[in-house]
Amino acid sequence: MDQLPRHTAVGYIDQGTTWRSNIYSVPVKGGPDGGAFSTVQDLEKFWKALLGNQLLSADYTGLMLTPHLQDNDFVHYGYGVWILKLNEKIFKYFIMGSDPGVSMQSSVYPGPDLQIHIISNTNNGADSLARTIDEWAYGEL
Repeated sequence: MDQLPRHTAVGYIDQGTTWRSNIYSVPVKGGPDGGAFSTVQDLEKFWKALLGNQLLSADYTGLMLTPHLQDNDFVHYGYGVWILKLNEKIFKYFIMGSDPGVSMQSSVYPGPDLQIHIISNTNNGADSLARTIDEWAYGEL
């Protein structure tokens, strides 16, 4: 716990009237469901490689980015990727995650060919900021 990668931010958990660090709230070692260390540069490289068919063939990438399940009127799920559709068009692809004291949302907007990656050292910082950006870009969601 005291040998974190260089420039790692400490996560914080909102306790209502106070904040506490998350150092005893998450596993010491990362696993399949979280605990990885990443940067916005890493996320940009991931999306470039995925969309450039460097991780999967074009057929499998297309299958991964195809809506297979519908969560609500706008949000769908591909294979490992969330998909926001507006007016029957794909507005963005995104991945997200959180643990106590950390959250992230990494989005690709295929229309303007734009990527936005938000990494927060609070539980809900990434989600609310991503929604604000989407509303600014599209209007009320």
